[in-house]
Amino acid sequence: MDCGVRLAATDAAGDIEQWSGSARGWDQVHAARFRHPLPDGAWWLGWLFNRGPVPVAGDGTTVMRISHRRLDGFGAWELPSWRQVLDVGSWDSSKVVLPVGQSGHPMSPHYFDQNELWRQGQYRTVAYSRAAVNAATTHRQLMTP
Repeated sequence: MDCGVRLAATDAAGDIEQWSGSARGWDQVHAARFRHPLPDGAWWLGWLFNRGPVPVAGDGTTVMRISHRRLDGFGAWELPSWRQVLDVGSWDSSKVVLPVGQSGHPMSPHYFDQNELWRQGQYRTVAYSRAAVNAATTHRQLMTP
């Protein structure tokens, strides 16, 4: 038997053993964790800033490309951090989604608020024209020197 085939068979046997007896599906085994950079210096802040694991579908060969490290389990390792569809004929019909939301502040309502859309392959409409931006504006912050 070829060495590569033997390695593949051994890996497959290990994978089957890991999955056997488990009611979890691929989306749960292949979960994604979203780590904020701030707790890297203060591990005890992880509970406030980090999110996950959240179940995700897809793998390294699908449109929702979420790969894993072959020798490090099935947890999501590499994933799209931004998805955008631009409509050059109608800029205000363009769509975007961020897996962790618009804000980097965990107390903001926009922290991690787009994750479900991102996981479902959905988008938010983006306002580009001045009229669309003015219509969508709920708050305005004026900064002066």
